[in-house]
Amino acid sequence: MKPSWRTKKMSFITVLIAAIFTQGLASVNAVSRLLYVMGRDSILPSRFFSYVHPKYKTPVFNIIFSSVVSLLAIFITIDQALRFVNFGALTAFFFVNLCVITLYVSKKTKERSVKRMIFNLISPIVGAVFILWLLFLLDVPTLLGGLTWVAIGMIYLGYLTKGFKGALPQTVSEKIELELKDKAV
Repeated sequence: MKPSWRTKKMSFITVLIAAIFTQGLASVNAVSRLLYVMGRDSILPSRFFSYVHPKYKTPVFNIIFSSVVSLLAIFITIDQALRFVNFGALTAFFFVNLCVITLYVSKKTKERSVKRMIFNLISPIVGAVFILWLLFLLDVPTLLGGLTWVAIGMIYLGYLTKGFKGALPQTVSEKIELELKDKAV
């Protein structure tokens, strides 16, 4: 017997709900671990974000925090969420291009070939310009909301670096590398 249209529709909805639930769990899991690492490295307040539950060995405060923030998505439409995700992705790629350009310009190496210049200077400039063009195609509320988040991030970065005069806190891997270099010397 061939399944009815209603049965197919209910099956699709059931699979969709299961997929959304598992994607949500994966996102909370990933975000809570990222927040933990940022807390452990003192990029975020370590007392809260680097706490690990003594019995379960999980970053329980980060799981609760990311779950509560995720639940706030109930108050926005899918269209608004997609626009902010677009702004976030475009902004991230824009800053990646800027970082590649900065590293190329600031690196004091003697090896300056045409190939390196194309890959590390010209391509990122073209990418950054293209991404800026895409950003300006977004609507005004999305730009204002996104730029507000960027401003908050810049203010926090200024706080962490004492007015952009100091360095960022070292990550655990950077501390280990420095200790290994000190032992080798």
